[in-house]
Amino acid sequence: MALLSQRAEYLQSFDLVITAYTLLKGSAVHEARWHRIVLDEGHTVRNPDAVMTVEVSKLRSRRRWILSGTPMPIGVDDLQGQLKCLRMTPYDLPSIFERRLMSWSNYSWIEGVQHEDNEQPLLQLLSSCALRHRLSMIQLPPLAVEERLLEPSAAERVAYETLRATLIARVEEFERGGALNIRKAQLESFLMKLQQACDHPSLARSAGERLHVAVARARQEANEAGVPAMPLLQYLSDARRELTGAARERVIEILSPYEELAANPACGAMVPECTVCLDDNLTPTITPCLHSFCLPCVLQCMRRGARTTQLCGKCPLCRVNIAQGQLVQLTLPEAHGAAEDVVDAPATNTNADPAEAEDALGGTKLDALVAVLREQTDRHPKTVVFTHFTATQKLIVQRLAREGIRYASIAAGATQPQRERAFTSFTSDASIGVFVLHMKQSAFGLTLTSASRLVLLEPGINLAFEAQAIGRVHRFGQTRSVSVVKLGMRATVETKILELNRTAVPALVPADGDENAPALANGGTDTAQPPPPKPVQRQLTVAQIVALIRHQRGVQ
Repeated sequence: MALLSQRAEYLQSFDLVITAYTLLKGSAVHEARWHRIVLDEGHTVRNPDAVMTVEVSKLRSRRRWILSGTPMPIGVDDLQGQLKCLRMTPYDLPSIFERRLMSWSNYSWIEGVQHEDNEQPLLQLLSSCALRHRLSMIQLPPLAVEERLLEPSAAERVAYETLRATLIARVEEFERGGALNIRKAQLESFLMKLQQACDHPSLARSAGERLHVAVARARQEANEAGVPAMPLLQYLSDARRELTGAARERVIEILSPYEELAANPACGAMVPECTVCLDDNLTPTITPCLHSFCLPCVLQCMRRGARTTQLCGKCPLCRVNIAQGQLVQLTLPEAHGAAEDVVDAPATNTNADPAEAEDALGGTKLDALVAVLREQTDRHPKTVVFTHFTATQKLIVQRLAREGIRYASIAAGATQPQRERAFTSFTSDASIGVFVLHMKQSAFGLTLTSASRLVLLEPGINLAFEAQAIGRVHRFGQTRSVSVVKLGMRATVETKILELNRTAVPALVPADGDENAPALANGGTDTAQPPPPKPVQRQLTVAQIVALIRHQRGVQ
């Protein structure tokens, strides 16, 4: 950081300057004219409107390179920001990009599939500017992938099926109203809740039930911090009446999901994500600049920025100055019983059948994870564990602590120094044998060749992300055989996701008969040969999401 504050002439006296995307703004890097700019993990700049993308596109150089293992992790529109940084005229213009490259609607351009006329512009563009290095170009140790299907307990089955029945009822409501296609985001949240329910019974509770408990706790915390509270429905009604234009639309967009949950806590509606902790925003707090964060996050950010005895700071999103008295903590009506009654209740129902009561840190999948970690510790002294969900990550680290297993973890919202300390601890300390990571936050940019085993706690829908996660361990510099264990629950949505993945191009298997292709083990499932490969599935259609929720056969 100190180096980037120097003049451009000083920077250009070096043969190589290495920096981070987040340090570019306002630095002397913009004053220099470079021979070559190399963007590592180029998918970081896939959003053309993001600040980092804009800053990178301003850099002056003769040549521009982008390196990425997943240049299109979601879809073709991920190329838009990267082409902007490469200054690939005219495709760096949004209008040209959308008209020429976004007109096609499927992924059949993948090799081995007949190309259509409207797909040729994309193929021609990639052929002119992209160079693909296959895994076969380097020699890597063997990679073995094993699927282990677990049998849920009776209590887990009841919790899962109760949630699924509720979600199916909601899907049927959408169908009767002809609103399935416009409710795709909500259907995706339903699918995510089912996936979470497979990890632990406590995660099978609907968003509405968790919301009412969290609101009661937040009300007490808000009172202690002196943050004024207001009923959510009253705030929303006032906003609709008093605000106009973009401000009015912004408030309605943020609070509409909570309005639905207030009316029906068991509806399973999608709760907005807190942009600080990346978890469900179960305690919405509105800032004067009309941004919403969960109460603990915004209070913590303000404490960091406080320079006086009065709690004040900056909005975590737009950096506008805000004071504690300007915050509004929104509360929900007690439509389904007083939330205060459950604030101090134990985690389990004391009136329930003891045989059905689940250990708060137990559960079939967490038990299986611990069993995997205790296997072959001489061959695999270090293991990386990936999960898709923040709540599951918290349960994992709590269970490992109880088991006496030393671990490192990068939590949601961790600062760069905290990430670096966790990484150094895992790679340098021989007594730390487990690294617990979030798939969305840590599947990119880490080299973890000190580990030789990787556990995927849930089967992923996006095979590109999954391949990137495995690539943290099975990559150049790895000297030992790598074992990958995928965990899944039988007769659940995870079984259907695994079936769907087998019909897609195996993202983990290098093409063209690569000798480094992984050995696939099925963990006791059917040993029949997989069907002919089809294009990699990156985004599910509405029909596929509904079929997965209903456990329908033959999801395609």
